[in-house]
Amino acid sequence: MKKNKVMEFLAAVLMLAVLCGCAAGTPNQEADTKETTNTESKINAIATIFPEYDFLRQIGGEHLNLTMLLPPGAESHSFEPTPQDIKSINEADVFVYVGGESDAWIDSILDSVSLEDKKIVTLMDCVTPVEEEIVEGMTEEEEHDEAEGEEHGEVEYDEHVWTSPKNAE
Repeated sequence: MKKNKVMEFLAAVLMLAVLCGCAAGTPNQEADTKETTNTESKINAIATIFPEYDFLRQIGGEHLNLTMLLPPGAESHSFEPTPQDIKSINEADVFVYVGGESDAWIDSILDSVSLEDKKIVTLMDCVTPVEEEIVEGMTEEEEHDEAEGEEHGEVEYDEHVWTSPKNAE
């Protein structure tokens, strides 16, 4: 299963690279045809937070119109997207987010936008997630939530998948 998700992610990256290659050059156009602008030939990509944004920037570079959805310092757990944010996601070619509990708000957005011709990449689905552990220094609320999850048989996973160099690769 992990291999399938990794292959799916690599396929998305490959698709992105191919689309970038296709968009890089245009055939000779007739004199009466308007040339497309530089931004029209780029792939519209949205990442929810900086690590994903940075990965996409490194991969797609100048071939992307890249947007980071959450402004710096915003709390992803309680983020409230604006109507413009939802419109941007609807118009994007590629949308990348972590997944998991902190991105639960994204599910309702994805239910309300057109997914046709759009690649959605959920990082938690591309790696084997690691189970979260209660460690010294966690706040009382975090410890309570962890213990409550154990009582109900729910396993919580560490959503910071990009912190592992192997996962980031």
